[in-house]
Amino acid sequence: MKKHISATTWIIIIVTIPFIIIGFPFIWAYITPTPTITYTTSSGKYVTVWRDKYIIFDKYDSHKAPKENYIQIARGYYTIYVCLKNDNSIYIWSTKDNLNYNFDDNYQINAYVGYGKPRELFQKGTRFQDSTVIATYYFDGYDRPSPILSEIVGDSVYQRRYFVSFNFNIKPTCHYKDYVFSRYD
Repeated sequence: MKKHISATTWIIIIVTIPFIIIGFPFIWAYITPTPTITYTTSSGKYVTVWRDKYIIFDKYDSHKAPKENYIQIARGYYTIYVCLKNDNSIYIWSTKDNLNYNFDDNYQINAYVGYGKPRELFQKGTRFQDSTVIATYYFDGYDRPSPILSEIVGDSVYQRRYFVSFNFNIKPTCHYKDYVFSRYD
C-alpha cells in the first residue's frame, strides 16, 4: 500500500523552499563576522577595527579577540566616539552606559556617557590641536557597526568611511571612501 503526501504537506514544502532560498543570504550576513580593518595614521600609529566587535589602538591581526588596549563594541542602536590623542590619552563618549574597555597603563582614559554635560566634556577634551584620530561608529539598517575614522592633520581633516557589503557574498567585503575637508567647516 502506497502512502500519499497530503495537499497541505505539499503547500508547506512549496512555501518553505523560497523562504529558505531568499532568507539564507540575510542569515549568512548576520552570522558572518565583518573583516578586520587597519588604519595607519600620518604619524605612524595604528587603529584596528577587529571585525565588528573591537576598536584597538595598535596593529592587530589575530583570529582571537584582544585582551588589552581595546574598546568593545556591542550590538544595538547607539553612537560611540573614540579619540586617540598624541599624548596617548583616549577620550570616549557613548550613548550606551555599559561600555567595556581595557587599556594598559600607557593610556590615560577619559570616558563619558550620555548627553548634555558628558558630551560637552568630551567635545572640550577633543577640541585641541593634538587630536590624532577619532573613530566614530554608527549602526546601519542591518544592525552592523559602520566605522568612520577621522584624522586631524594641521588645518585638514582626513576622513575614511567604511562600508561592509554582504550582497550574497560568502565572505563579506569592506570598502571605504576617503574625504578631505577643513577642520573649521
